[in-house]
Amino acid sequence: MQQRKNLDLELPFREICRQDAEQIFTNEIQPQNNIDLSYLVGKNISSRYVLVYDYQGKTLGFLTFIDKGTHFHLDLVENNRKHKETAIHKPGYQLIKKLEDLSLTFGYPKITLYSTDSRLSYYQDVHEYTVTGARRSDPHYDFLTPMEKILT
Repeated sequence: MQQRKNLDLELPFREICRQDAEQIFTNEIQPQNNIDLSYLVGKNISSRYVLVYDYQGKTLGFLTFIDKGTHFHLDLVENNRKHKETAIHKPGYQLIKKLEDLSLTFGYPKITLYSTDSRLSYYQDVHEYTVTGARRSDPHYDFLTPMEKILT
């Protein structure tokens, strides 16, 4: 079993903590997967990490990823639609960039993910991820497409 990595983060990025569970977090896909911050606090263990974007004590976004030992797999990223600052800071975008930086820090050459149909062009156009396989059916999100980004 691999050892959990010390991410050495600085604000606005940090790992999720128990106090985050007390905040209201509303996002686009919550009705589909019913994931909130209290659920994620308990998931920040072993090879699974939960990062948040913290702005003045407000959790503006979160990103979950899995350390696969050879690369990171971006599992879920969401913005908190409750706070007006979310539109200004773009926490989802910033968290993805931070994950890419962390990947390079640990010598990982790529990041993988599964994209919903609605976010496919976002990952391709904004973050330069490429499709790596066929779209597949998923019980929560209808369809998911595998993608990756090779980091340089």
